Amino acid sequence: LVLLFVRGIIKNNQNLPDNDLPNDIPENNLDIAYGDYPKQTLDFYAPENNANSDTLVIVVHGGAWIAGDKNYLANVAGFFSEQNYAVMNMNYRLAPAWKYDTQLRDITSVISYVNSNNERFKLNPNYKIVLIGHSAGAHLSDLYGVRESYYGGNKNIDYVVSLAGPTDISVYNPEGEIDRALDAFRGDVSKEEISPSRNVPMNEKTKFLLMVGTNDNLVPEEQVTL
Repeated sequence: LVLLFVRGIIKNNQNLPDNDLPNDIPENNLDIAYGDYPKQTLDFYAPENNANSDTLVIVVHGGAWIAGDKNYLANVAGFFSEQNYAVMNMNYRLAPAWKYDTQLRDITSVISYVNSNNERFKLNPNYKIVLIGHSAGAHLSDLYGVRESYYGGNKNIDYVVSLAGPTDISVYNPEGEIDRALDAFRGDVSKEEISPSRNVPMNEKTKFLLMVGTNDNLVPEEQVTL
C-alpha cells in the first residue's frame, strides 16, 4: 500500500490534483450523505474489478482546517480504486464554524456509516482501514490514528499515510494565515491536546507512514515524527 501511494503521487506528476472532478463514477456514488450537515458527504470509488475488497481507504483532504474539498484528492482516490481497494473520499465540517474535535468525529461517522453498509461498499467482513491525508487532512488522520476511541470510534485504524501533516502542534509555529487558521480550528484547546505525537498510547497498533517535502515551507522536516 505504501508503494502504491508513492506511485500514485508520481503518476500525478508529483503534485496533488487541483480540483479535479471524479471521472466515470456513478452519480449515486457521489456526494453520499454520511450525516445531517452539508459538509458531511463522501464519494465512493468502488474497486475497479467490482469484487469485494479487504481494505477500506479513506481519503482526507487538506486546506488548513478552514477550507478545502474532497475533489482536491479525487485523482488519488481514483488511483487506489484502480488497485481494487474500496475508497471513500470524504468532506468534513470546517473551522471556524466547526472547531476541534468535530472533524475527527466526522471520520468516526464515515467509518460507522460504511460499516453499516459494508456490502453496498464492496467490503469483505473484518476489512482493514487505511487513512490517507494531505496537509491538515494528514494531521487529522495522524491524530485519529492514535486516538480512535477518544473520538467515538470502535474500529482500529490499521494504517495511516500522512503527507505533509504536522505531528507536534506544540512546537509548530506557522505564521500569518496558517497560524490564524490553526487557532480557528483549535479554539480554547491546548496545542498538546491536538498534537498526534503527544498522544501516542503505549500499546499503539496503527502503523504510520509520514512524509514531507524537503523544501516544504509550511511543515518542516522535524515534524515527521511520532
